[in-house]
Amino acid sequence: MRKRIYGTPFVSLEASTEELLASEPSPEHCVHITKEKMEERRKRWRSISEVMGRLVGGHRQTKEGNRYT
Repeated sequence: MRKRIYGTPFVSLEASTEELLASEPSPEHCVHITKEKMEERRKRWRSISEVMGRLVGGHRQTKEGNRYT
């Protein structure tokens, strides 16, 4: 098993806590990364849902408000 730590390569679970702490970036850095990732994800999901709405038809949110396509 390997554990993913933000901003670092894979670190084995057997690694000592000192090593983990040393490889762990600062909390601000983590927050920055997660915010960026969330924005990215949000954009991706928005585009996916729009495409799905277009393909499937039915209920979909537009700038004018909700309407059936």
